[in-house]
Amino acid sequence: MTSIKITDSNSEKAKRIRLLIHLINTIVITFLYVLLVNKVGAWLEIDVNKPLREYEKSTILAGLISMLLFQATLYGISFRIISWIFQKFRI
Repeated sequence: MTSIKITDSNSEKAKRIRLLIHLINTIVITFLYVLLVNKVGAWLEIDVNKPLREYEKSTILAGLISMLLFQATLYGISFRIISWIFQKFRI
């Protein structure tokens, strides 16, 4: 796996391209994450706009752990794709 660091590029132009790709990745993953959290919350009949203190602590803990794992999975998949893009186009 090639490095996905911005500073590991060969030229200044490649650094800018890597920076742009990482910025787009962050925007897309954040949008996708928020959209899916709202959809899954509605599917499980949990109002995501309701204050946390109105839910049981076990429900909150399970939700936060699953959200963390889901976000880590999304970023892991996206970093694999970015690594492939950098390798394929030699950025």
